[in-house]
Amino acid sequence: MKRINHLWDDPVGWSERAAKSGLRVFATAFLHLAGVLVALFMIGFFVHLETKRGDTNTLGLILALGGLPIIFIGVALPAQYLYAMHRLLGMLKEREGRSQRH
Repeated sequence: MKRINHLWDDPVGWSERAAKSGLRVFATAFLHLAGVLVALFMIGFFVHLETKRGDTNTLGLILALGGLPIIFIGVALPAQYLYAMHRLLGMLKEREGRSQRH
């Protein structure tokens, strides 16, 4: 079984696989958007159920549970992308520095 490398382990290989075609880039962006919309729908649906029942004690829990996917999709994944770009730029600068010395 082929080992799946994480974004931070091999940013060059990951970006080659993830952005191999325009369709893959579109699919990834669509999945991010779908994840955020599903999380927002979950929050709205459960808040509606709780306010309809009149039980507002669990409202904070619902908002927290619905907010977790939004935080992951909206903060954690883009932060990983930025870190991968930072690593890629560092690798390119290092390679450029080596090529100028020779």
